[in-house]
Amino acid sequence: MGVLGGWLIWIGWFEYSFKFFSELYSVPAFPVDVDGYAAAPQADMLQATITIMFAILLLYGVFNLQTKWAVMRFFHRNLRFSPGMPTPDNQRSFARITSIEVLFVTWFCYQFWQYIIDLGTKGLGVNVIMGVYLLWSIWAFYFVYKCARQIRTAAAIRYGISAGIVLWSSAEMPAHFGAYREYWLYPAEHPIFKTLTSIALLTVFVLLTRGLRSP
Repeated sequence: MGVLGGWLIWIGWFEYSFKFFSELYSVPAFPVDVDGYAAAPQADMLQATITIMFAILLLYGVFNLQTKWAVMRFFHRNLRFSPGMPTPDNQRSFARITSIEVLFVTWFCYQFWQYIIDLGTKGLGVNVIMGVYLLWSIWAFYFVYKCARQIRTAAAIRYGISAGIVLWSSAEMPAHFGAYREYWLYPAEHPIFKTLTSIALLTVFVLLTRGLRSP
């Protein structure tokens, strides 16, 4: 449920709200068109959220001794930093934590590629973008490999958050450069494709739910 909640928050409160405000304030599109790529105005607005999300990461990551995030615990351990004792009787909500993971990993992937493309189109060159894309895809398939080796269903879902979102960037980036059309953005024009993917997603969700309930 945390995964579904994170998806709905990202799509409803991030993507569509940025699209609304970009049209309300007439935000211009990405000024440079390179090899068929031109970022949408809402993507430019998303790029401006980096300071806000870093502030949230600071409060809930760096200044949170209860975090189980390996990256934050690494910094706590090596920088000899302790933000204080945990709040007594404050139980961990795995649905809330999973939703936050979905939001932050998705946000990171969006921001990373926004800035890579921005730098690539302003001097570094398209070859740099392609090189980064190759390394990113190798990293994504490594995540999928590690996820496939998970034995417990809950652990596989948690690991699958990073694996799926990072791999999605590998699938989505070529479409931004005109390699193919993003069919999922036009459900009315491709009803068969949308129906099949919806059935597949629902089937996987049911199977995962049964796996979580099994001893």
